[in-house]
Amino acid sequence: MTRKRAPKTTTKAPGEIGEATGDFTYTYPRQANAALEAAGFVYAPSADAWLHVDGREAHASDGLVGSSAVVTVRGPRAALAAAAAAAMTRKRAPKATRPALGETGEFNYRVDGEAPTALEAAGFVWVPKADAWLHPTDGRKATIRDLRPGAVVTVLPPPTIELATLATEALRRLAKYARESWLRSAAQHEIDGRAAADAAAAAQAPECQLEVVLGQADFGTPEPRILVTARRGTSHRVVRAAAHRLAAEVEEATLAAGGEWIVRVEHSSSDEEVRVVLELIDGTKAEVEAGLEVLHAAVARPR
Repeated sequence: MTRKRAPKTTTKAPGEIGEATGDFTYTYPRQANAALEAAGFVYAPSADAWLHVDGREAHASDGLVGSSAVVTVRGPRAALAAAAAAAMTRKRAPKATRPALGETGEFNYRVDGEAPTALEAAGFVWVPKADAWLHPTDGRKATIRDLRPGAVVTVLPPPTIELATLATEALRRLAKYARESWLRSAAQHEIDGRAAADAAAAAQAPECQLEVVLGQADFGTPEPRILVTARRGTSHRVVRAAAHRLAAEVEEATLAAGGEWIVRVEHSSSDEEVRVVLELIDGTKAEVEAGLEVLHAAVARPR
C-alpha cells in the first residue's frame, strides 16, 4: 500500500532536471548529456556516474523505445559531493597545449612526409655527418621516427655549440652547392645554345663552298680556278658532282663569250676539295681578267 501511494517519478523535458531527483526520459542520448551538464552535473570516471556538487548522483541508460535515454537522479550524499567537486576542478583546469614545432618535445604527424617539411619550415637542416636534423641558430637536434603511415619528430635541446656549428656549415655547403649548380646549368645552357646555333647555321649552309682564285700552271701561265670545298663528312661523290656541274656552266659561258679556253676538273688528294680550272691561251692581263669574270659569273648564279 505504501509503494502504491508513493508519488510517481515525473518525466521532464531536457534541461529541467534542476534540483530534483527521479527518472527523466529524453528522445536522444545526447539530450540526456546536455540536460545533465545544464543542471551542473559533471561526469566522474572513477564513480562511473554523473555527480553534482550538492552530492546528487545520476546515471544515464538507454531507454526501451528507439534511441531514447533515461536519466536517473538519486538523493544527495556527502561523499559524492567531494568527488563531484574534484571532477569539476579537473574539468575546468586548462588543458596543456602541445608546443609548436621549433621548441623541444615530441610531435606527431599523420603522414611521414609532413615531418621533413615541418622541420625545414622551422629552420632545421639535415646534416648527414650528425645523422640528424640540426638548427643552425641554437644547435637543437631533431630526429624522425617512422611510424608508417605517420611519424614522430623528437626535438632535443642543444647539448653543445658544436651542433649549431655543424648546422651552419651544412647551410653554407647547401648554398655553395646551389650556386655551383646554377653556374653549371647556366654554362651548359650557353654551350647548348651555341651548339644549336652552329648546327642550325651548318644546316642552312650549302654543302659546297665556291671560291674563285688565280693560280699558275706548270709552265708559268696564269690560271683562273674555282675551288670547290665541301663540309666535313660530305661524300666525295657529292663534291665531284658539284664540280662537274660547275665546269659545265663555265664551259657554256666560254662558248657564249666566243673564247677557245679549255675547262677541266682536277681532283686533289683530299676528298673534300675539287678544282675547276680554266686554261688560257696567251695568259695576257686582259685574258686573265676576262677568264676571272667568267668564273665569278658562274659562281654567282643561284643554285
